[in-house]
Amino acid sequence: MTLLDDRIERIAIRSELPVVGATEFVEQLLAVVEPEPAVPVASALLDQAACFYGRVLDGKKGVSPSQRAQIRSAGKAFVAAGGCLDVMTSLLSRLASHVMGLMTSRRFDRMGDLLDLAHVLMHEVVAGATELRGSNESSRQLHGRLVERLLLHSEIAPEMAEFLKSEYVVASIRLPRSIPLDWLVAVVEKGRLDGFLCASLDDEAVILVPERSKKNLARLCAEVELRFGVKPWIAVAEPRLFGAVASGYKEVKGVMALVLATGRAPGGFYRLDEFLIEHAVVSDPIVSSRLLSVISPLVDNETLIETLDVLIRNDFSRSDAARDLFVHRSTLDYRIRRIEEITGYSPSTGRGSHVLCMARTVYSISKHTR
Repeated sequence: MTLLDDRIERIAIRSELPVVGATEFVEQLLAVVEPEPAVPVASALLDQAACFYGRVLDGKKGVSPSQRAQIRSAGKAFVAAGGCLDVMTSLLSRLASHVMGLMTSRRFDRMGDLLDLAHVLMHEVVAGATELRGSNESSRQLHGRLVERLLLHSEIAPEMAEFLKSEYVVASIRLPRSIPLDWLVAVVEKGRLDGFLCASLDDEAVILVPERSKKNLARLCAEVELRFGVKPWIAVAEPRLFGAVASGYKEVKGVMALVLATGRAPGGFYRLDEFLIEHAVVSDPIVSSRLLSVISPLVDNETLIETLDVLIRNDFSRSDAARDLFVHRSTLDYRIRRIEEITGYSPSTGRGSHVLCMARTVYSISKHTR
């Protein structure tokens, strides 16, 4: 057990609550820290924070001016070691939530002091990191700004352009469960040795991969799965000259929306070629509006919308759909007739199945973009 494990366990004991996975919690916190030299700095900083929480629980004052200076120096040291500030602030937030969660059911009467301490720790770490950034911006942040400028068609400064390769594959990555986006970006940044550039935009990690390094996307997928225990979705656009990556970003955003709307399984690489018809349909606002009007009367009927979803998932095979729904074939036939009565299209015909499938996709995308 590490010193930080012991701090958290003592907090749990003070709260008279059972210790549940203290070591696992600490390992989870530190597992996302990159690069390797930043890990011991992060461990020491979190240990300091846990010690200060323990002082508050013992009725002592939170942080003295000299201790605040120590936390500020630790924040500076973490960024100097190559650590991502967003990752550290996220770790401090999770530690604070963990401590407050332990104390809530005990009705601890100094919860306000714990909250004040959390704010102080966050402020000093950010202040320390900002001091360093003011004189020597980390390459990670420089790369992030470079990606954002490329994707948003902003002008590129000469000192930033020196990092660029001639062609990039544009990719976006998402996970099927909630993971702080900055953690995901930190793992992606490990690929910098391959020339990867990464930034977080619109709730997803966007990656620019040099054309010669695109084979390493599979390695990245495996690394993400290893770190977070889940397979990611990755949408990919074909290589583009660095001046045209904005169009690739628009493409992968559209592909990712279709991946999620059509219920594709995580763990694969998805490209526009797999969604040509769907993409053409959702890109036309008039067609999309008509299809929404077809499916809207059906969505409030949970039984029928589930039946349609299962039919779509089974390529409209009624035998397979009846099996997956655990219903008799005659029950399924009745539901199919009801779907036709409500929408005007029958799932048992070629034309009807195509229209209903597209309508369901358009509706799913509209939900994601509200």
